[in-house]
Amino acid sequence: TFLTSGTTTEIKGAHHFPSTTLYDLAALTHWKARFPDLPLSFLSPPPEENPSSSLVHMFEQLHQSLDPQNTSPFLLRNDQFHLAPLFQLNQPVILSGTALALLHLLKSHQAIPLPKGSRLLETGGYKGTTHSLSKPNFYAELSTFFSVPDHDIHNEYGMTELSSQAYTNGADGTHRFPDWCRFQIICPETGKELSPGAIGYLQIHDLANLHSVAAIRTQDFASAHPDGSFTLLGRDPG
Repeated sequence: TFLTSGTTTEIKGAHHFPSTTLYDLAALTHWKARFPDLPLSFLSPPPEENPSSSLVHMFEQLHQSLDPQNTSPFLLRNDQFHLAPLFQLNQPVILSGTALALLHLLKSHQAIPLPKGSRLLETGGYKGTTHSLSKPNFYAELSTFFSVPDHDIHNEYGMTELSSQAYTNGADGTHRFPDWCRFQIICPETGKELSPGAIGYLQIHDLANLHSVAAIRTQDFASAHPDGSFTLLGRDPG
């Protein structure tokens, strides 16, 4: 059972799985299609500290499947950064973490230039906080801090209620789900689908949610593009 972070309401939502086999396969398949085969590091607590987090579970599955020789991929333990592995790198890495964890690192540490060819993945996480840094400014700070170009900084759009994730790269990039997902942009007032370019609520149909709810209507504003991608504009402030 994965639990939501509880940032939208005080009650945490729960997503139950009889098995994570399909969930793990979906995460791994889409990751391998989108990212190069590089060592992995996570600005995240390990699974034993947060066993109900779908994100932490995904990180652990990626670690076990793609980088099992790495004995210390989780760099956040007991709410403290343990960054020594980042200073011992001799090859490019994919460093992943929530936007909030990355922000804390930017504010609390000197710049950490990563080896050329490294990637960053930020998974969002502003919900329920007072942070309002714009994405272009945030990515500019990340680029300077880690010496990673904008086009090698990625965002993951996912949620506990889904079994699949959408990825983009660069501050101006558009998101794409894997082939087993479809999305629609829905008018909040009528519930009808909007044409490409119009702004409405993002509704996602995820076939990997085999044992729960296949369609999720969010209150995230987005607009669709004719090529099958979408631009995420953020949570409806109302």
